[in-house]
Amino acid sequence: MKHRHAARIGIGIGIGLTLATQLACRPSADIELPSESPPAPEPAAPAPASQPEPAPPSLDTARALTATGRVALASNTTLLSQPRTDSADGRLDLTSAQLLPWRVREDAGEFIAVESLDLEDRAPSCLPGYGSGHVDWVLQTYRLHAWVRRADLTLVTRREVEQRFDDQSGVVLGVGVPVLEVDGELGVSGWGFERGLSVPPEALAPSWPEDIQLGLAAAPQGNAFTSSFVRPSDLRLDGDALNIDSFHYPLFDPVAWLPVDGDPDAAIWRFANACIQLDLRGSKPVPRADNVSGVIGGLGLSGTGRGGFGTSATAILWQIPPGTPTYWPDGSEAGETLREQVILDAQFSRRAELACRVVVGELELCHAYADMARSP
Repeated sequence: MKHRHAARIGIGIGIGLTLATQLACRPSADIELPSESPPAPEPAAPAPASQPEPAPPSLDTARALTATGRVALASNTTLLSQPRTDSADGRLDLTSAQLLPWRVREDAGEFIAVESLDLEDRAPSCLPGYGSGHVDWVLQTYRLHAWVRRADLTLVTRREVEQRFDDQSGVVLGVGVPVLEVDGELGVSGWGFERGLSVPPEALAPSWPEDIQLGLAAAPQGNAFTSSFVRPSDLRLDGDALNIDSFHYPLFDPVAWLPVDGDPDAAIWRFANACIQLDLRGSKPVPRADNVSGVIGGLGLSGTGRGGFGTSATAILWQIPPGTPTYWPDGSEAGETLREQVILDAQFSRRAELACRVVVGELELCHAYADMARSP
């Protein structure tokens, strides 16, 4: 009896423990368990790489712009027969650096193919000078084809540039004005005026389009200067005295004057041509005592002609008609003649089938004997 009762108690305790364990493991009806584990957080996106700031415009940036239309070249620029530095074939002028307009034929990067312009084709232009009489004669006689280095192109203004100073003086450069290095900085040198100026590189280009409106956008304004006034002196730009007697026509005389704010005894004297305007500070206008009209300076243009030469009855002459092909001494194409020429045979040196001669400076040009006619 006792053993049966103990067995029943043990069986009861085992069943009770099993039920208790099952009940303890059963989830409560009030607690909702997630059916699946939460998604892992997405990795943070990498921070964007910092972009370098674009380099500010520089003179190299301006020089790298594609050259089209026209360019300004110094008359002593080395002309090349091929786009190579070892193909130098001469210079128009050995002593002067006057700027000349040339037409661009091709921009090949480091080298630019150019074509010369005669006097009639050079206008309009904001270049201060057109070279010497001998250079002009050559460019009136030949249409030259040559290569030049990009570094030989003179930068010009691609838009109007104005610089003002605290004394109300200032300078305005029109479109197409050459900008050179003056006293270690950019500036202008022409018409007897030379000055370093703050010209932004983005306002410069190595060339200008042939159809662009060159020069100042508007005519100078102000009270007209007439010969009834004394020509001003002691004029200053940003406090620096200028010798206006060195100015060349058409900057020789002022075209207008304006009063100075806050100083009734001072005036701004305006000198200008179609391309540049100088506003210089000086004393107010003074009427001439004798009221005698002054002489306005002018520009005399003298023509250039060919000097005569004596010939003997046995001298050999060669006639070169317009349109005759012209060559460099290495045989490369160099353009054509624009006008008829008659040249002594003694002036030529023979190079195979070419007759060559120095026409100016270090510029040697050639013609094929087959293209010339022996003059009777």
